[in-house]
Amino acid sequence: MHLIFALLLFVGDLDQCLDDARRSYAKGELVNARKAMDEAWTLTAPIPQKDPKRYEVVRQFADILIAADDLDGAENYSLQAVNWREQVHGMNHLLVADELTSLAMLIRARKDYTRALVIMQRVQDIHIKAGGLEAPELANDYSRMALIYTEIEQHEAAIMNLELTLRIRQKTLGSWDAGLLAELDRLGVSYVTVRRYEKGEETYRHALLIRERLFGKTGAELIQNVEGLAYAQFGLKKWDDAEINYKRLLALWEVSASKEHPMIAITLDKLALLYREQEKLELAGRTTSQALAMRAHFLANGLTREAVIQIKQGQRKEALVLLKRAQDSLDSKRPEHEKLLGQIQSLVKELAPRSIKKPAAPSRELKL
Repeated sequence: MHLIFALLLFVGDLDQCLDDARRSYAKGELVNARKAMDEAWTLTAPIPQKDPKRYEVVRQFADILIAADDLDGAENYSLQAVNWREQVHGMNHLLVADELTSLAMLIRARKDYTRALVIMQRVQDIHIKAGGLEAPELANDYSRMALIYTEIEQHEAAIMNLELTLRIRQKTLGSWDAGLLAELDRLGVSYVTVRRYEKGEETYRHALLIRERLFGKTGAELIQNVEGLAYAQFGLKKWDDAEINYKRLLALWEVSASKEHPMIAITLDKLALLYREQEKLELAGRTTSQALAMRAHFLANGLTREAVIQIKQGQRKEALVLLKRAQDSLDSKRPEHEKLLGQIQSLVKELAPRSIKKPAAPSRELKL
């Protein structure tokens, strides 16, 4: 009876430590979370190796150490979690594959890419044995392997794995499901990186059509795909198509942000480059001028806002310096600068020191 009571108290202490660690972790108090897990780990000493509580502790400890950026410690407990799964469930159980996946992503974070790929290959083998060459779990395996290959700049290997991912996902989800978007976006980037522009155009258009179905044709969610599509068409020298999409990109930025957003100037630069490639030099010059004018407006606007803050703090001289910089960056001949220039000039006028007339000295008559 006393033994059972003591055991219940022991389990209660362990659960309390785990609860304390979870609460601290949720609050971002990682030092406290780690202290609680150290205590929990100490309490696991008498627990049998195959007891589920032991797994719960090592798994939770690994997650907290990852958050605390202690990757060495996290790897130690992650390996123990893998070993626990293997002892309890066998070497090729799907739960072992899940644990190995977590370990592989941790090893990837440590930039040990070769080892991470070896671990992911084992995960892939487990999933093939369990579900065949088209097992749904394989899509995630290929996607994660593509991520690693991209980080080590083996783009063709990344492309192959992303293509395999999408092939499996489309059989499960269909061709127009939002679940394809993450890999389509990454695949588009990989294609244009290796200058396979035709495949890039096809991939970006596929993703764009899905997003248009989800968000309509004017949402900010389309920006990445429209830009990628325009870039691929630029690479293919499809000048007219690329111009249409760069202009659509401008419109998307204006609707989703504002007409003064810095990304509009960057998009204008790309459009100007497109014109130069076609030797439309006058049009390229006008587009570049427009981009420069937008940058000048953005700079002047920022300087003016800071000047207003300085005025409120009584720093009139500092504000005047900022306003003069803002004024010098604008062009009075450009209509888009006119309003801001007028505001700046009014502020400068208010801050400028005013001359004070001295009263005339009284005339003095010479007395003899």
